[in-house]
Amino acid sequence: FHPINTLMKRFACHRLYAGNGYVLQKAVVCINEAGEIQSYEPLEGETPFTQWIGGIILINSSPSWELKGTFSDLRNELSELPANHTSFAWHLTDFDFEKEEITPQSRLYRLL
Repeated sequence: FHPINTLMKRFACHRLYAGNGYVLQKAVVCINEAGEIQSYEPLEGETPFTQWIGGIILINSSPSWELKGTFSDLRNELSELPANHTSFAWHLTDFDFEKEEITPQSRLYRLL
């Protein structure tokens, strides 16, 4: 049993992307009260106090980021792992998983 810090927020998604081509299928990201990534891990069943948001979470060291270009362009801006600096979690919604493309409805926002 691992105690859960209630000041942390936990989000689960279909895929997590980070630098160097790192992809984690079905992941949970833990974010502290400052909005910084504290940890991430594979999603292995239901996890208490975790919000399922689906879609994609991208790890980036920038606290501000715009959705522009292609998905490949976004992936080129991702933070490398392991990160020795502060990283933030960005949620990409309405993503076309089959084509691995951003759609006109896609939105990118920072998880806080």
